Amino acid sequence: MVVYFFAVLLIVIPHFKIVEPIVREWRDYRRLGAIYARLSEALGRIEPTVSITEDAADVWLSPLASADKRCFGTYFRVGFYGARFGDLDGEEYVYKEGPFTKLSEISHRLESFYTERFGKDVVEVIKDSNNVVRSSLQSTKAYLQITYVEPYFDKWERRRRLTHFERSHKIKRFVYATPFTRDGKAHGDLKDQYKRRTILSTQHSFPYVKTRIKVVEREQKVLQPIQVAIDDIEKKTR
Repeated sequence: MVVYFFAVLLIVIPHFKIVEPIVREWRDYRRLGAIYARLSEALGRIEPTVSITEDAADVWLSPLASADKRCFGTYFRVGFYGARFGDLDGEEYVYKEGPFTKLSEISHRLESFYTERFGKDVVEVIKDSNNVVRSSLQSTKAYLQITYVEPYFDKWERRRRLTHFERSHKIKRFVYATPFTRDGKAHGDLKDQYKRRTILSTQHSFPYVKTRIKVVEREQKVLQPIQVAIDDIEKKTR
């Protein structure tokens, strides 16, 4: 039996609970002592817990705030609009890309892919994240709307998911925000700045066998100027 111990990672500690009863049943006390020694070493390598503020009313403690440097992926929402997409018309998907993937990279890749499929001057990428007005689209074209999204957690979930690993696995809700003003501009004075927060729920959780999962539910909430200001301050002070 080969057991791999990743002493730096907090997530390995629960696995000792699986191994320890087996070795104890074998009465192999020398190996049992080695297990406890490695457990002690693993606990000793965990960095001290650091206080982190998610927002003004939500102070929580997060182990591995700085120790866990792994990058688990980047997520994008892709909307398909146009009869040329067939069954994909009007559907939304969340794509999981490699760490540090930029919006311009996935946009170029998908635009190139569908241009080869549909022909030149047919595919058009919608540059903003506003709600798409179908009546303003040309029926002969295929439209892609690509938006960077982040995993979304309620406050109670943030208190339970304390590590980067926990916040990167079994995730199926994502969020993105669209700034707007009442006069139609994207940005304005502080008193005129609104934000539309969109939360997407996917059919399955990431990680998954596929790198894209269909969006099955979406909800939107409009943040008032005072809420936008508070939200911006909280993000800058995290």
